[in-house]
Amino acid sequence: MFTDSKKRKGKVRMKKWMGLMVICGMVFVLAACGGSNINNEKASPSVTEPADSLTNAPSDTNEVVEEGLTPEPGASLVIWNDANQRGFIEEVGKEFEKQYGVSVKIEELAPPEQVTRLTSDGPAGIAADILVIPHDQIGRAAQAGLIFPNDVFEEETRNENVENSVDAVSYDGTLYGYPFAVETYALFYNKKLIATAPQTMEEVIDFASTFNDVKNNKYALMWELQQFYYNYAFLVTPGGYMFGDKGTNKDDIGLNNEGSIEGGKFLQVLKEKVLPLNTGDVNYDIKKGLFTTDSLAMEI
Repeated sequence: MFTDSKKRKGKVRMKKWMGLMVICGMVFVLAACGGSNINNEKASPSVTEPADSLTNAPSDTNEVVEEGLTPEPGASLVIWNDANQRGFIEEVGKEFEKQYGVSVKIEELAPPEQVTRLTSDGPAGIAADILVIPHDQIGRAAQAGLIFPNDVFEEETRNENVENSVDAVSYDGTLYGYPFAVETYALFYNKKLIATAPQTMEEVIDFASTFNDVKNNKYALMWELQQFYYNYAFLVTPGGYMFGDKGTNKDDIGLNNEGSIEGGKFLQVLKEKVLPLNTGDVNYDIKKGLFTTDSLAMEI
């Protein structure tokens, strides 16, 4: 989205931001206590790989057997997945069923609920074999011993994915799961209201001074103010961060450093000059409604 080009002057350019940070990553994770009946006992750490690389997981998952995966009669695979991500998993499941004759069942479960359910359903043997969750759910699942490390295909996973996505699905030095999507946010603008995308935040502020009409709900720029997910961009741009050492050092908190404070002050400027609303006055539906009715020029 935005990145600071002249920190002390508050100039913020948009084009460079997209490569600066991975905001969220979706990841396949193998449940350590699911109810799989492939290979007789627990879920194999290789069952999410493409068909030509599937291997029969021995009791020691650090060894790779060359003969290929041989499911037992009646084997099935259960995947927990969010409804919004279902299409991709369905296609993968069809290929898996075709190759191995193993039925794949997808159970829709929102990501925040998956690890919670795994803590109870896992020991009972009725949990999914595979979770498809955001990377920020991995820590508590790993601490509780609920998911397998990605040790069989670790080298392959590291080589075939961008570094940020690999870091995002690692915890305490151990790689878990298989990242398959990375997400960030972007600025959308309505060409009927503003002909070209602004290059700096100063341009956004200048545009707001002529476009904003609070009484008639017209705004230059809007984002979901209550979501730290979006506000964080304005803190990290001038040098703020949550935790040091790529988010792994809990003793190094960067939300009160010079950069974060500068970013917070800039958010105050935006509240005054661009989006003079309270936090609770903006949500996804309000923002979408204004944008689609030509009352909002730009949205994050």
